[in-house]
Amino acid sequence: MTTYTGDATVSAGGSQYPCHADLSRWTDPVPARPLARPDERVEGQAQWAGTIVLEDADATLAVRHGDDRQLTVKGPAAAFLVTGWSPGSTELRIRGNSHELPF
Repeated sequence: MTTYTGDATVSAGGSQYPCHADLSRWTDPVPARPLARPDERVEGQAQWAGTIVLEDADATLAVRHGDDRQLTVKGPAAAFLVTGWSPGSTELRIRGNSHELPF
């Protein structure tokens, strides 16, 4: 598993917002091929998830409800879903939903 903690940028609804990201990425092993021996495993597609903290409630609302959400850390922009949020908080729980990895 690889982790990233630091500054990032979120794009949503045509606007950009600075944020602090705390992310992890991992790859789950999958069977090597159909009907493979149980011990034959290869790495599957990488996945990532974590939290982002935005500067204020307006930015949080814009990202929660914005279209075409993408996170940029130090690689290509990567699309994500918002999977959780607590009222009054500027922290969003997110999960990558594209083949791109942001870090």
